[in-house]
Amino acid sequence: MGRKKINSKSKTLDGIKFRSILEADFYTKQKKAKLEMSYEDWSFEICPLLKRKNTRFFKKHGKNFIESKADVSSITYTPDFVLSKDGEYMIVVECKGLANDRYPVIRSLFLRYLEELGVKAYFFEPRYTRHNTEVINKIKQIINE
Repeated sequence: MGRKKINSKSKTLDGIKFRSILEADFYTKQKKAKLEMSYEDWSFEICPLLKRKNTRFFKKHGKNFIESKADVSSITYTPDFVLSKDGEYMIVVECKGLANDRYPVIRSLFLRYLEELGVKAYFFEPRYTRHNTEVINKIKQIINE
């Protein structure tokens, strides 16, 4: 929830505050197509908490390096839109205009996570509003297969 998109302008529709015009456009089009995809309702732990046993981590504190005893935090990912049908398939849409430097790593981890789920998974990444209609049409094809 605390992520900042590069040069994005938020927009509110139906009481939902979207982080970008691209997301709001996708929402409008998927709603018109009656897809009922949820917005930022799903979060996935794509890399679990790591309790360090063999690795010692030192960080600079003032003039000295001190050892940190902290565990390595888990990494979670909240995609923009998700549509799932009873373990049969999962469709994920991440409206991504300009990606920040962190996003390619998160996407790779999430695609690995989806692969391990054992269900048909579809991941779409529209970058412009003109892509949204094409994504909606592809999703409708998937649902009707």
